[in-house]
Amino acid sequence: MTKDTQGGPEVFYWDGGAAKIKNFGDQLSPDLVSRFAGVDVKNAIRSRPNRRRLLAVGSILHYASEGDCIWGAGVSGNYLSSIWYKFSRLEIRAVRGPLTQNFLRTTLKLDCPGLFGDPGLLVPYVFPEFKREKPEREVLVVAHFLDKMYFGGCGHAVMATDEHHWTEIVAAIVSSNLVVSTSLHGVVLAEAFGVPARLLRIGSYETLFKYQDYYEGSGRRKWRYAESLMQAVGMGGEDPPQLDLDALREAFPWHLWGRGISQ
Repeated sequence: MTKDTQGGPEVFYWDGGAAKIKNFGDQLSPDLVSRFAGVDVKNAIRSRPNRRRLLAVGSILHYASEGDCIWGAGVSGNYLSSIWYKFSRLEIRAVRGPLTQNFLRTTLKLDCPGLFGDPGLLVPYVFPEFKREKPEREVLVVAHFLDKMYFGGCGHAVMATDEHHWTEIVAAIVSSNLVVSTSLHGVVLAEAFGVPARLLRIGSYETLFKYQDYYEGSGRRKWRYAESLMQAVGMGGEDPPQLDLDALREAFPWHLWGRGISQ
């Protein structure tokens, strides 16, 4: 992979804020974009003159700046007022789901295509080194960093999203029969590899907006979350996603860097 230190856009992803939390779903974004673009990418917290930013994985649209490019990012349910958004023009290639699309169209009055999908679903395509393995465990719990205190002594393998790199969590996911996750990207990455996954809602720190956005954007208007670990295991995985991943892949903005991985 070649380095790009001067030209091309930079990639914005949430880097943990002041606490510098290393959340695995956010860590995924620059690595995924690097594989697609064929260059190393760097985080750009703020926009800079003559440097466009790409926003890919995460509920990060409230961080966007004028003219940024959007490929699969979504709106956060905590930021549903127009006061948080300081732009009037974006290049929108795809968004996470129809709730994000509706917000951009109706609240911000932006044109937004009906191409949906979380880019995390493309990890098997750009990281072929990860393959679904013979299961080492029946159940893997992927715990959002705000929920990890709930799973001490639960009897299952637990990986907290701030304690493991995304590659470690993916390696555990592909060797599990069922993933129970309080993290959206625990669900997304499990489903990307065909591993049954069930969303568990055990905390109350955020709304259902991003989950509904993801599920509806992947063809599932009827979906359910579990309210306890026991219930989640009993329910098993949600119906698998149904969406055009080729279209999401082809919507990647190669034109910003020149071509990386061929379509």
